[in-house]
Amino acid sequence: MNKEEAILWSDKFGEAWKQQDVDLVMSLFAKEDIVYYENALGEPINNWDIVDKLWRVVPTNQKDISYWSEVLVSSDESAIIHWKVSRMLVPSGEKQEIDGIFHIKLNEHGLCKYFNQWRKVKSM
Repeated sequence: MNKEEAILWSDKFGEAWKQQDVDLVMSLFAKEDIVYYENALGEPINNWDIVDKLWRVVPTNQKDISYWSEVLVSSDESAIIHWKVSRMLVPSGEKQEIDGIFHIKLNEHGLCKYFNQWRKVKSM
């Protein structure tokens, strides 16, 4: 994947997250052969329906989301993306800032088939 493809994917992902459009988020992931790490050190999720279930809670548990990203490195196979999010958790009202890294791989259709994230969450 070239840098422009990685930027496009990240921009769509961020916009979908900000708009809490779970259907759009999920349209960016491959249904077949997905490898998704909710936590970089956890076990990978290899089932699209389980990833979908993780994202379905976003509209009810967060709001006021902002997203920024920058592609640091891209190669034929993958990209490393630095990202930041600020959000408010519902119903607690806790404001969080998250600083993280995505490692993604896209298939031939531009859908994410490999997603791994490292993140540091800071409560405000």
